Amino acid sequence: MKTALRDATALASMVRAGEASAQEVLAEARSRVASAPALGAFIQKDWDGAAVAAKEVDRRRARGEDPGPLAGVPLSVKDIIAVAGLQLTGGSAAYAGNVASFTATAVRRLQEAGAVVVGKTNCPEFAFGAITESAVGGRTLNPRFPGATPGGSSGGEAAAVAAGITALGLGTDYGGSLRWPAQCVGITALRPTPRSVPDLGIVPGAGGWYGGANPSPPGARLQAATQVIGPLARSVRDLRTALAVLTEQRPGARMLPAGAGPGNVAVAWSDGAGAA
Repeated sequence: MKTALRDATALASMVRAGEASAQEVLAEARSRVASAPALGAFIQKDWDGAAVAAKEVDRRRARGEDPGPLAGVPLSVKDIIAVAGLQLTGGSAAYAGNVASFTATAVRRLQEAGAVVVGKTNCPEFAFGAITESAVGGRTLNPRFPGATPGGSSGGEAAAVAAGITALGLGTDYGGSLRWPAQCVGITALRPTPRSVPDLGIVPGAGGWYGGANPSPPGARLQAATQVIGPLARSVRDLRTALAVLTEQRPGARMLPAGAGPGNVAVAWSDGAGAA
């Protein structure tokens, strides 16, 4: 099956309609990893776990159940976000080999919507950096613009989505860590309003929490107060769906009440020619 670089919405629609199975979508994602061996987007890939999840999506559909708005969509997760059973190093050699026993709430919501986690992606140490290079994952390359950085700190996520390995990524943003990588590789990303998406499961957490079964809420500090978990994708419509899932809005809910407008909105755009 060839899915080209379809967005998450298209892939989920194909799976929900029976035009493709989640297992076929996963096989296509895996083939794209093999075609880009030097990309350096992942610190760990979990094809076995992904295969189990994809089979369950297909079984749910075969039983006549709703497989979810993200049915069969390959999902990657940034290293500093906990996924039980997978590495959680924060890009730091001090935590190399650390494995989470807890899954972040945001990840769990996407999984419940049918998304299939394929692995954890590279980020600079503790997600501080405008390029993506770590002692754990090495340097991540830009799949669309060779020689240019994929940005940081969600650079592994951006590279995986832009390369077509995953159709949806989950990263974090403190000072631009979703927005900068997205524009570096030519995809889309969204920084949600703080506290609209649960941030439980980001490391390092309060008291030095690093992925145990009893996570502590983030500490009362500037980064904890402003850092958010958010999606990266290949289309704006994917971001809308992902945000609805992450914030647990009911399917089809409007962001604004029917007939309501946003009022006066200022929009800024740059062609990149200026310093800003």
